[in-house]
Amino acid sequence: MSQTRRNRITRDDARFALLIGAVAAIGAALAQPSPTGTAWIDAILTVALTMFVTWSAASAAWWALIVGSGVALAAAAGGPIAVAALALAALGAAAWISVERASQPLIRAGIGAAVVNVAVRIEWNPFFLASALLAALALGLIIVSGILRRRGYVRKRVYWSAAAVGALSVLAVGALAFTAARAQSTARDGYRGMLDGLEFMQDGKVAEASEALSNAAEDLATASSNIGGPLGRPAQFVPGIAQNRNAGVDVLNRAADAAASAADTLAVVDLDQLTVSGGFIDVSAFEALAVPLADLETTITELDAALNDARSPWLVAPLASRLDDAISRADQASHQSRATAAAARVAPDMLGADGPRRYFIAFVNNAEARGTNGLMGSWSEVTIDNGRIEVTANGRTADLQDESLNTLVLDATDEYMERYGRYGADVNGGVAVKYWSNVTMAPDMPSVGNAMSQMYDRVTGRTLDGVFVIDPAGLASLLEITGAVTLDDIDNASTRRTPKNSSRAVNTSSRSTNAKTC
Repeated sequence: MSQTRRNRITRDDARFALLIGAVAAIGAALAQPSPTGTAWIDAILTVALTMFVTWSAASAAWWALIVGSGVALAAAAGGPIAVAALALAALGAAAWISVERASQPLIRAGIGAAVVNVAVRIEWNPFFLASALLAALALGLIIVSGILRRRGYVRKRVYWSAAAVGALSVLAVGALAFTAARAQSTARDGYRGMLDGLEFMQDGKVAEASEALSNAAEDLATASSNIGGPLGRPAQFVPGIAQNRNAGVDVLNRAADAAASAADTLAVVDLDQLTVSGGFIDVSAFEALAVPLADLETTITELDAALNDARSPWLVAPLASRLDDAISRADQASHQSRATAAAARVAPDMLGADGPRRYFIAFVNNAEARGTNGLMGSWSEVTIDNGRIEVTANGRTADLQDESLNTLVLDATDEYMERYGRYGADVNGGVAVKYWSNVTMAPDMPSVGNAMSQMYDRVTGRTLDGVFVIDPAGLASLLEITGAVTLDDIDNASTRRTPKNSSRAVNTSSRSTNAKTC
């Protein structure tokens, strides 16, 4: 069925095309495309685009409909079958129109509606914006072709409308740029203050951290208020720009809240209480810190999550770079806050709040390497009862090389025995007396602590609650905290600093293979 005049659009045709577009817009909105990142704005833009494309398609050339639906079909290949089927149907209808030279404006409008619904559901995205570029190509051909084939007065209205939208977008971007420039100094101060506060916190400077974070919270809140104010809101409707505006406001808001909460928490934290005086540490001080440090952990973790959530490929380079720096610092602070909060929770029990605790400290020398630092040369037994710390035994490794070990069958995993039995862990069904020299052979501290705990129990008859292994570098790090130690019975002694290396600790129970690192 051909007609003498192709693409003759009546007012009724245009109205029905808009009606088709309105129905198609519901389906397109259900796909939840995200051109700006704000759900209700995305819905409005999707509805407007769908209706405009459908209206334009009513007069689009057959070749534009074929190319547009063909691009949509190619992009939909490999995705959901229903989406590919819709694109195939649109391509078939476009081919029929080209063969029959049929005007059929409503069928053309339906093809445009189908192409939009396919375009917003494209999953093929080998690189950033790939799906958006394909959608723009498919829809752009249909729109341009359809508008060029309309009457002059219709084209003028479309051009003026496009110019108005463009002008409003430029004004929105300009207003956002103005507010961002006005807030730049305050935002920069808040950003630097937050990083300083996190660094102070990592260094254990609680008062300085609280003050820096409190000031940062004020600056960040002020900057957020400026960018998120009336002048910055129209930019929410501009794709690409909206993501940067929203990320900036969201990050500033959440960072301000987190900084203020952290500052309030740190204001009531007094780490100076956690000192050893006369061989005694106040257990109640740890108990008092458990709640605020748990709150601090939550706050810093939420800040870390907020910064990571703000990451987006839409962000401009300066904002993305600063965001990455803040994320890196927040990741470190989050790890530290979790460790600190965990220490506050377990410290009272470790310090003998519920009864005496006995710990074994192995002093190793990594001049003769082992999997866990080095060779054990000396050891100490430390007993802690309700915060009272006392060294209850100590000696050289040779003091623990007792024949009673020959009848000890280690309670360890098959893998451990297979790997380390030949070094003395399993000799003639028992433990070699000199296995103390090789007990640190395994790189897994829980396994080492478990073996030490059982061996010490067998030799001394005393059950351990935990095992620590520390090397010279670990002792040097401890001296940085405690200060110099004077040895009155040695005339010439010197302390040589060595590269930092963390000491290792494990909290074990006697004959337990489920040791926990502390």
